[in-house]
Amino acid sequence: LTRVIATYGARLEADAIDADLGPIAHNVFLTHEDIRNRCLRMLIAPGVPVEQSIEINRIRYSIEHWTDTFMAQFCQDTTRLEYAFMAERTAELIEEAKERESDCSKLVAWQLMVASCQKWMNQHCRTTSANGALNQHLGESVLAMLHPERFPAVSPFPLPFGDRITTLIEQANLWLNQLLSPMPIPVAMLPNK
Repeated sequence: LTRVIATYGARLEADAIDADLGPIAHNVFLTHEDIRNRCLRMLIAPGVPVEQSIEINRIRYSIEHWTDTFMAQFCQDTTRLEYAFMAERTAELIEEAKERESDCSKLVAWQLMVASCQKWMNQHCRTTSANGALNQHLGESVLAMLHPERFPAVSPFPLPFGDRITTLIEQANLWLNQLLSPMPIPVAMLPNK
């Protein structure tokens, strides 16, 4: 998720649409990259069963593949692939996506990709969460960062989903305006002149 959002933020920054998301996502990415490297080192630490390390490594590799696949949907060209796990693979996926002529075929390809990913996740990963409500809130917050106007008329997201994103963005803007507006100071707190 961090890599996809960082890629998307870099795209918005390059298009002069949003100058804030890219740098924030990049900093989060660097932190997550450090954590990832520590976790990979733990897989080869003494005392970790080899079978467990192999299974975790298979899952890691597959998730990296899915991440590159999703990132390719947000990249317009192959020049900005610094967040991809395998830039060559992501570049090939971008070129394949460009070959799809109609918006209908893009939508079908997106839906197939999402369904395939969900099926794989359900088969290989635990589907329960320690805190499902928190994960849902996190997901909605991330989606609120996306700019629906950047998606074509036939976007990979169904219309109700796009409406939900728009509503979340409007709600976030309202909260920001409330937080940033100066609060009136009570008369009792004004200094005496």
